[in-house]
Amino acid sequence: MEIKNEALSSLVKSFEELPDNRRKQGQRHDQSVVLMIVLFSTMSGYLGYRAMGDFVKKHKAELVELLKVKKTRLPSFSTIR
Repeated sequence: MEIKNEALSSLVKSFEELPDNRRKQGQRHDQSVVLMIVLFSTMSGYLGYRAMGDFVKKHKAELVELLKVKKTRLPSFSTIR
């Protein structure tokens, strides 16, 4: 995945400004990370929750590096759902 860091950070900042209406129990992953994964996977043709889970598995190393995820943990398809 090649993304200009400036554009990526601008997009992440925009997602971070959105209100997080999830219950505290459902906030294991940053909302901005989940939204970025949904965006990336949808733009890559991975439609549906299970397909998004497959996208995460296939591109885990790139996503962790790109999104600077804590503890290298990414949401599963059920978390994205």
